[in-house]
Amino acid sequence: MAEPTPVAALDSSIDALFPDLDCPACGVDLEESTTFQRYRVCPNCDRHFGMTARERLVLLVDSGSFTETDTALAALDPLRLRDRLPVPDRLAEAQERTGLTDAVITGTGLVGSHSLVLIVLDEHLLGGSIGAIAGEKIILAIELAAARRLPLLAVCAGGAARIQEGMLSLVQLAKIAAAATRLHRDGVLFISLLTHPTMGGVYTGLANQADLILAEPGAQVGHGTVRSGDRPRIAPGETAEAMLAHGMVDHIVGRVDLRQRLTTLLDLFAQRGMARPRGLAGPATPEFAGRATWDETALARHPDRPTARDYLERLIPDLVEVHGDRNGADDRAVICGLGRFDGLTVAVVAQERGRGAEERGRCHEGRMASAGYRKAMRLMRLAGHLELPILTMIDTPGVDPGEDGQEFGVGMALSQTFALMSLLPVPIVSVTIGEGGGAGGLALGAGDRILMQEHAVYTVISPEGAAPRRPTGPEGRGPGARLCLTARECLRLGVLDALVAEPIPGAHADPDGAAEQLREAVIQAYAELAGSGPRRLLDDRARKIRTMGWTTPEGREATRREITDLQELQRTLASSLHDLRDRWEQRHKGLPRRALPRPSLTDLAGRIAARRTSTTPARIPAEPDAPVTREGGE
Repeated sequence: MAEPTPVAALDSSIDALFPDLDCPACGVDLEESTTFQRYRVCPNCDRHFGMTARERLVLLVDSGSFTETDTALAALDPLRLRDRLPVPDRLAEAQERTGLTDAVITGTGLVGSHSLVLIVLDEHLLGGSIGAIAGEKIILAIELAAARRLPLLAVCAGGAARIQEGMLSLVQLAKIAAAATRLHRDGVLFISLLTHPTMGGVYTGLANQADLILAEPGAQVGHGTVRSGDRPRIAPGETAEAMLAHGMVDHIVGRVDLRQRLTTLLDLFAQRGMARPRGLAGPATPEFAGRATWDETALARHPDRPTARDYLERLIPDLVEVHGDRNGADDRAVICGLGRFDGLTVAVVAQERGRGAEERGRCHEGRMASAGYRKAMRLMRLAGHLELPILTMIDTPGVDPGEDGQEFGVGMALSQTFALMSLLPVPIVSVTIGEGGGAGGLALGAGDRILMQEHAVYTVISPEGAAPRRPTGPEGRGPGARLCLTARECLRLGVLDALVAEPIPGAHADPDGAAEQLREAVIQAYAELAGSGPRRLLDDRARKIRTMGWTTPEGREATRREITDLQELQRTLASSLHDLRDRWEQRHKGLPRRALPRPSLTDLAGRIAARRTSTTPARIPAEPDAPVTREGGE
């Protein structure tokens, strides 16, 4: 296909649409604005005006690289619907006005020198509705992306129901969803861009099938019906910004920055693959100063200790975050995203405590709620089908104890996270960078390689909750300290693979140095996993989890003691429950207790004597002087 016509030449009716070329939102003169002429964006208030499908192609794809597919497919009138204007005439008028055969253009092209398949809808033709022909073109484009294993980009617009095709239009939603599911199964990246407006069937059937969802600022987004006008009054919950706040959109990207953002994502997808062993000697074993458990806990909670975001800014500066659990919320206590770690594309799930009082409050000091674990699972599933290694960072005092935690299923979310991490066929490296609190930290910690920074700690529950007063003794041992394990103790128990040294006296003294030591440890862990296929990874991970705590003498001894204590407790409880059950049954049935007669001492002595007589053979002593009498009179 020939190179698309430039934007300025395509919009011949610009003077009619904007006679004064003033922005209706802020009143700025747009006539001399190069930003408006190229991107249809107001440089003052960032208002995004409508664009045709071919105008968008000019902005997105490399010059001369777009090749349109399925051009012979054109909209038709399958039901011969009676309307005020005959459907063929309505279609002909819309096609002549827009230069389109249907509401969608499909084809292949280059974005930042990366090949991809594009689906671009145009709401100017019959409201951008998806009819039988438009649906077929979309499905063919999805199948083309799966066959060639090329990323797919869907630029969504419109969404009004094509009533002229009735049920034939409605069933396209199910057909598109089924094709997108096969695309996910084949491990192909699917990105959707929501423009103004993206509503109805386009939003439900196409946009929400994508792995990553981007949106233009101010776009009307939702399942409702498209309202007429360039910018009609939009309900508060139907904006792209509202969808981002509720976890239904990953990013809001302006038209000026869109091409660069897409190039970054395509770079990450194109450069997948495991790291090769680099012959590293591995991180040096840190020297411990013999600090007490309580002192190690204080270092793990130091207010200046680097958080997950501090490490990510140093290790993965180009991280592309994803937002939301796709269920109505976006938990700030966890950072999820894709990025390049030492040349390796990884998926990151990192618990974030926050820096400063205000940010710690928004992040609940790293306490994830159910939405946070669903958000983490969403990214881990994406990593699984795109075959991306996973890096988790653990730093939390525990699960968010909010009042709505149980109502929204935090227990179920934790359980599903445990199960998902055991089933993902990709390498997982888990690092505890601060405090690992109970199940909330362990849910992200069951990886193929488990690392722990030198002054990090693991707690069953908060030490303050178990022992409000500071433990005494040279080793810092007490009721609370027993529930808090230092990194050295975790290594001796065999529940982690390696320690990561920190600068003296801790990571807060030199965050850059701590990040560099963490980098080397994680690189080494990925290099050790480089030669393992999916089946071996799953088998080794299952074996690792099954034998956790049994691989060292200390771990085996601790496990033996715990099992012995549990068995003794079980026997005690079983005996008590048996006694209680007998008493309850007697009371429930109303049976009187049987009164046994109290025997006298004489009767008791007689019974004992009779019992001894019946069970003990009688002994007849032989008289030494008596002659022995034999048979026969001898």
